[in-house]
Amino acid sequence: MTTLALPLAVDANHQAVSRVRSLAILLGMALVIACGFASPTFAQVVTYPAPAGMEMSGDYTVTVGGQRVAVYRGKGDGTSNRQPYSFAYFDYSGSALVQITSVTRSLSGVQVLPASKGIAASVSGNSMSFTMTREYCHLSIEPSGRHGSLLLFANPIETNAPAPGTAGVVYFGPGLHRPGAINLNSGQTLYIAGGAVVQGGVNARGSNVTIRGRGILDGYPWTGSNKPTATLIHGISCTNLNIDGIIVKDSWNWNIELDKCIGVTIKNLKLIANRTEWNDGIDICNSQQVMISDSFLRTDDDTIAPKGANWLAAPRPAVYDITVTRCSLWTDRAHVWRIGCESNAPAIDKMLFSDIDVAPL
Repeated sequence: MTTLALPLAVDANHQAVSRVRSLAILLGMALVIACGFASPTFAQVVTYPAPAGMEMSGDYTVTVGGQRVAVYRGKGDGTSNRQPYSFAYFDYSGSALVQITSVTRSLSGVQVLPASKGIAASVSGNSMSFTMTREYCHLSIEPSGRHGSLLLFANPIETNAPAPGTAGVVYFGPGLHRPGAINLNSGQTLYIAGGAVVQGGVNARGSNVTIRGRGILDGYPWTGSNKPTATLIHGISCTNLNIDGIIVKDSWNWNIELDKCIGVTIKNLKLIANRTEWNDGIDICNSQQVMISDSFLRTDDDTIAPKGANWLAAPRPAVYDITVTRCSLWTDRAHVWRIGCESNAPAIDKMLFSDIDVAPL
């Protein structure tokens, strides 16, 4: 078993986010190639209206490049770890001026995390502003710690989006949808457009399956007793499974389960699951060649858990060649990564975690 020791500095009051930085990143920041420091050069901002029927947050207003951004309510169950929060998303290129107003509290002590993003905010009373200049800039705006935060997800401009009716594409356009189980097979793509909320679960089987878009896959209306699929996204013996750009929200159980998969690429995933004590983020079960990059995961339970699954039928392959890079990992109760728990696998090997921001409890 190969492990990587990461120096993590945490603070019990959640006043800072730990980070692991390579020398190249540090030099890049010294050269002012970071969020919030470059001269504004506005190019393009894309925002997406929220569909009717979704619960919205009344805690914040957000504009980007002068455009109003929809702010959603993220809901826990009200226990000490699982308090309500807010989240919003948009796409941009070049740089973007972000303006935030807190409706319910002063922002005089606000933190913009991860600190490694280098955001320098101007704050006055209950309003703040700052400029973003990097892709995949996923932030937590925290007026008074982790509870009641605003999670802000900045995506690059989307390219090559499929058109409705494209062969092999299961397409959900803007609006609220409740399809239940979505079954994907070899060569198929699930596309969730910006402004779409899809309430259901996904089973993916076969080769070259893609799940992408800018919208939200939402498990909140479902429970463990009426769930449409075992987990919100269930990869079953997939080869070349790609998950790109979507928001995954509030599974009734684990959020993403990868069973006996080979070749999984997860990029620009925003996963927010603060609903139940089983809200694991990504469980890598007897799978290989998994790359997770440029993503934000907030969970109640373990954020990333490579393991050998006892419940899978034999043979149970090794877990190996797992890479997690340029990600923010935040658990409200458990572990940011938990390696080897519940395991039945001949080996767990070749794992690399690099350039990671970790949010302490």
